[in-house]
Amino acid sequence: MYDPYKIKFLRNGRNREILGGNMSIKDSGLVMKRDVTFFMSRFVGYIIGSYECSMSIITIRLPELSSQQEYLKLKARYEALQRSQRNLLGEDLGPLNSKELESLERQLDMSLKQIRSTRTQAMLDTLTDLQRKEHALNEANRSLKQRLIEGSQVSLQWNPNAQDVGYGRAAQPQPDGFFHPLDCEPTLQIGYQPDPITVAAAGPSVNNNYISGWLP
Repeated sequence: MYDPYKIKFLRNGRNREILGGNMSIKDSGLVMKRDVTFFMSRFVGYIIGSYECSMSIITIRLPELSSQQEYLKLKARYEALQRSQRNLLGEDLGPLNSKELESLERQLDMSLKQIRSTRTQAMLDTLTDLQRKEHALNEANRSLKQRLIEGSQVSLQWNPNAQDVGYGRAAQPQPDGFFHPLDCEPTLQIGYQPDPITVAAAGPSVNNNYISGWLP
């Protein structure tokens, strides 16, 4: 055990020998300081080690506790949802009191209103889409009709008699297959054509060195 007077002599800067031998107060102070430093470092090391062990244990235990609590919460929520689903389907209504039944009725009413609103909105969207398609088809029909009228006018400008011929003669029915009969068109006569019977009765006559009628 160290003598407390050694520290006093060391502070006063005296260099006296105590307890005999070759050790001075200065040397004993250095030894004491070294021992105190060693023991303090060991003590601090023990404290830090114990603190780190405690923190590691806490770090290991906290995730386990949090996971367990989270699991319990999820399990309770799952069971509550299952119970609510059974109640909405009309099952297990015996343990419910009047307030819970009224709450269930309000929930059903709100669900039905939401479903009807969703269906109505879907039908309106479908109707709007069909109206848009109808408008597009009407526009396409109007455009085709206008193009047909313009094409007819152009064809009439190039062939004015095509309309009269088309209306004057009925369309011939087309037979099946590739056989198409030829129409017997009358021969187009240009100029004056005398009657052959009258010419034969009158006989041949000469007029200005030309023979009229048919020669025998």
